[in-house]
Amino acid sequence: MGIEKLNGLDMPVKEAKKLRIHVLGVPHTKTTLDYTGCAYTMKVWKFCKMMKARGHFIMHYGHEESNPDANENISVINKKEFDEVYLDTHKLNGKVNKYSNDDKAYTTFFKNAIREIRKRKLPGDIILPFWGHGVRPICDAHPDLTIIEPGIGYGSDHFANFKVFESYAILHAYGGLPKMLNADPSFYDVVIPNYFDLSEFKYSDKKEDYFLFLGRVCWGKGLGIAIQVTKAIGAKLKVAGQLFDEYASKGYEWPDHVEYVGYVGVDPRKKLMKGAIASFIPSLYNEPFGGVQIENLLSGTPTITTDFGAFTENNIEGVTGYRCTTFEDFVKAAINCKNGKIKSKDCRNHGEKFSLENIAPKYEKFFNDALNVKYGQGWYEMSDTSLYTKEWVSNHLMEVIFPNDNHVNIKIPEHQYSRIFRDRCTAEPMFRKIHTHLFKNKIINGNIIDGGSWIGDNSIPWALLNPGSILYSIDPSKNNLDFQNLIAKTNNIKNLITINTVLSDNNIPVYSSSDEFHMSFNKQEGKPSIDPHAKGKELLFATCSIDELLDKGDIADVGYIHLDVEGFELNVIKGSLKTIKKYKPIITFEQHLESNDYLRLSSLIKNYGYKVYQINEKITGSSDCRNFIAFPIELNVNVSTIESDLNEMRLFSKM
Repeated sequence: MGIEKLNGLDMPVKEAKKLRIHVLGVPHTKTTLDYTGCAYTMKVWKFCKMMKARGHFIMHYGHEESNPDANENISVINKKEFDEVYLDTHKLNGKVNKYSNDDKAYTTFFKNAIREIRKRKLPGDIILPFWGHGVRPICDAHPDLTIIEPGIGYGSDHFANFKVFESYAILHAYGGLPKMLNADPSFYDVVIPNYFDLSEFKYSDKKEDYFLFLGRVCWGKGLGIAIQVTKAIGAKLKVAGQLFDEYASKGYEWPDHVEYVGYVGVDPRKKLMKGAIASFIPSLYNEPFGGVQIENLLSGTPTITTDFGAFTENNIEGVTGYRCTTFEDFVKAAINCKNGKIKSKDCRNHGEKFSLENIAPKYEKFFNDALNVKYGQGWYEMSDTSLYTKEWVSNHLMEVIFPNDNHVNIKIPEHQYSRIFRDRCTAEPMFRKIHTHLFKNKIINGNIIDGGSWIGDNSIPWALLNPGSILYSIDPSKNNLDFQNLIAKTNNIKNLITINTVLSDNNIPVYSSSDEFHMSFNKQEGKPSIDPHAKGKELLFATCSIDELLDKGDIADVGYIHLDVEGFELNVIKGSLKTIKKYKPIITFEQHLESNDYLRLSSLIKNYGYKVYQINEKITGSSDCRNFIAFPIELNVNVSTIESDLNEMRLFSKM
C-alpha cells in the first residue's frame, strides 16, 4: 500500500482490498471442464481461478461434483438430486440440455444455496449470479449483500443495480434509443470483456487443410454461411458443437465437404483450433461477445465474422481476420486466410489481451466501485488521494455520526474496513446510550479498557467522548489496530493507545485463523479454531492478562473495562482480579445465554463487591447474545435513574 502525507496524516493510496465473493454456479450444469459448451458455466469456472489467484476469498455454490479452483466449494445439489431431473437429457453428446427454472433441481439448488450463503455471509460480501435471472431467488434472499450481474450476454430480465456487460454492443442494446436520446447515465452499467485461461489453448502458425466452425450448431450462428462459402471455394469444413435446428434431426445429411466431429472438450478443441486455416463465426444476431472468436485468436487462428455485435470491437479488420457484409466478402476473406494474409502471431497477441491476468484488475476495480456505493462515498470515492488537493481531501473524507454516542462526528479515511465501521454507528443503540449517560454524568471515571476492540467502533467514539482519559484499545489483530490508529490520526485523537495481544488469564498459547478480521480462538492448545468464517492457515498466538499489563505499567488508573472477546470473557476476568480489586472499575461484557459462562462470570464478579445486571437488548445477528454491566456496590448506582433518563423501563435485569 502506498502512503501519501496530507495535512500530517498517513493516507492510504490505492490500497489492495481482498474481497469475499459468493459465486453462483448454473443449476443445470456442473462447474467442470466437461461443460465447455456452456459459456456461462465456463465463465464461472474461469472466474474462480482468476480471482482466487489474486488473493480473494471465493465461495462457489453448485453441484457436488463441481471442481473449480475456489477457496470453498459448497455443494447445493447432489448427484442423486441432479440425475433425478436431468439423467436422460444431460449426456453431453451433442444434444441440447433441457431445464426449467421451476424444476426440482433448480428449486433444490435455490433452497440450499440460500441456506449456505446465510451461514457464511459477512458485511461487504458480494454475490455473483452468472446465470442472471435464472438464479435471482438466491440473490433476493440476501438483499443485505451487494449483488452484481457479471458477464451479461443475455438479452432480458436484468435485475441487479450493478451490471457487467461483455461488450459495448450488448450494453448499448440494453440501453437502446432512450439512453441515446436522454441524459440518463447508468455509471454502474459497465463493460468488462470475457476472460480466458491461456493454458487451455495451443498456439500454432502451422495450419492444416480445413476451415472450422465451432459453437452451437444452428442457423442463428451462421453455419449455413460457413457451409456455402467453403463449398464455393472448394475447401473442407469441420463442424463441432451441440446440435440445434435441422442439424439435430435424424434425417439430416452433412454435405460431402463437411465433417461433423461432435461435441468437443478442452483437448480436442485445442487441436481443432490450432490446426484450422480460419474459423467461421458469422453470427446472424448482434453477438454479445462470441468467446469462441477469442479462443481461436489464442490458437493463432484468424476469424471470419459478420460486421455487427461484439465482432466490431474484437475482430480487427485485416489484422485478426475479416468482418463481412456480403457473400463475396466471406469468400474473399476465406481465400485471404488460406493465402496467409492474416498473421497468426497478430491473432495471438490480440487474444492475450483477454487473459485472466489482464481482465482480473478490471473486475476488482468495479467490485470496489460497487461496494463504495453502499459503504463509501459512492461516485466521489477517493481511492488515490495523491490525485487531489489537500483541501479537497480534507473536505471530502467520509464522515459518520454516531447518533447514540452523543452524536460524535468521525471522519473516516479510505480503507477496506471503512464501510463496516460506518455501519456500526447505529448498532446496539441502548448499549451506546447507557455509555453516553455514564460518561456524561461522570459515573465512569478513570481510564478505559476496550478488550477485543475489533475495528474500534467503541474505542474511537469513547476516546472522543472522554478526552481527559486514556482509552486502551486491545485486540489480537494488528490490521484492526492499524485501522484504529489511522482513524485516530485523521481525527486528531491523542488519547488512544492500542495494544496488540490476546487477552486471557495465563500465558498458554491459543490458536486462531490467519483471517485477522474475524478472529476466533480455541482455549485448548493444539486444536484449531472452529469459527465458520475462519478459513486458512491456523496461527499460534501468545496471550496476556490485564493484570500483567498493569504490572508492566502498560495500563493504569482503570475506571472502566469493556470485554467482547468471543467466549474468553471468564478467562479475561480471572486474569483481571488484581486490577478489579485495586480500582473497582465498572465492567461490561458480552455473553451468549446458551452458555452457562455468564452465570459463573456474574457470580465471580459479585464476589468482588459488585451488582451485575443484564442489559435487555438483543444484539443483531444473535438472538441469545446480551451485554451485561457490573457496578461496584460502593458507587451506589441507581439503575432505575438510568432507565428513567433514557425513557426505557425494564432496561436492566438484576443477576
